[in-house]
Amino acid sequence: MNVPLTQISIATMQAAEGFAAGRVFPIIPVVHQSDRWYVYTRDAWLRDDVEPRAPATESTGNGFDLDNSPTYACVPYAHHFDVADQIRRNQDLAINLDRDATLFVTAKQLLKRERVFVQRYCSTGIWTGTASGNDQTGVGATPGADQFLQWDLAGSTPIMDVRKRKLESAQKTGFAPNVLLIGPYVANGLINNAEIVDRIKYSQLGFVDYALLAQAFGVDEVVVPTAIYNVGAEAPYVQGSPNFVSSTFAPAFIHSNYALLAYRPPAPGPLATTAGYIFVWRGYLGGMEWLQVKKFRMEQLAADRVESESAFDMKTILTDHGVFFNTPVSAAAL
Repeated sequence: MNVPLTQISIATMQAAEGFAAGRVFPIIPVVHQSDRWYVYTRDAWLRDDVEPRAPATESTGNGFDLDNSPTYACVPYAHHFDVADQIRRNQDLAINLDRDATLFVTAKQLLKRERVFVQRYCSTGIWTGTASGNDQTGVGATPGADQFLQWDLAGSTPIMDVRKRKLESAQKTGFAPNVLLIGPYVANGLINNAEIVDRIKYSQLGFVDYALLAQAFGVDEVVVPTAIYNVGAEAPYVQGSPNFVSSTFAPAFIHSNYALLAYRPPAPGPLATTAGYIFVWRGYLGGMEWLQVKKFRMEQLAADRVESESAFDMKTILTDHGVFFNTPVSAAAL
């Protein structure tokens, strides 16, 4: 019998605020695994076509186009942990294997979703838009076109750099970006930046926090994901050993030396504008927000299987609405 364990999986080994995938772009629940969405082409909407109307004459009029070529395709991701009968019968009272297995497979899903987020949104060449300027690169000295002085260096101007790109994006799209994702090393490099310190030194707090950074940059939210993952490989299973252990523990931040400035709508909708959407196949997941966890019997293994499954696709919607800052801090800040 399948037993839903999704509610247990709310708690994880890493705090939820350390992950960005569920915070930066809206989640869109979908019925079908794959489908199309519509994009209203902006040229007709932003052109001034209204003319004075003379008596007994027609009004000016035109229309707009719809692009239905973009598609999504939600990919199911699954992982399981088998609770063997022998181990269950031998567990101490302080151990709850069903709970621990649920937390384990949930943690795996969070890591997978976050790493897919990084692949889809956090690199150069993604936010190219219809004009140059959406890829910016931090340099150690004498910045040129599409470059800026790295934010942990003396004389750098992160507030001006971000606000300038905000203004350029607003001019191109009609919407100013309102969320800024910065990697943990970048956040650390910003703490002692003279421009930042000068901006907040008279604040009530007297020190830099992310709410104050959001005010300084002119965005609704600054997101600093601090989730880590182990890049070490798993050691082969040894017969008789009670554990599967990693051959090495080599932790690394999932997010690295970059920042992403983007626009997201207050709520998704048919006419909403956004840099990105995360499509979740809830028609398959039984109505769960993005993850389903269940337990079922594996009689041939003499074990109970605890399995997690998600099904999602992450898409850029309007690439003009994102600006990517590559290497915003120097190697000294890493």
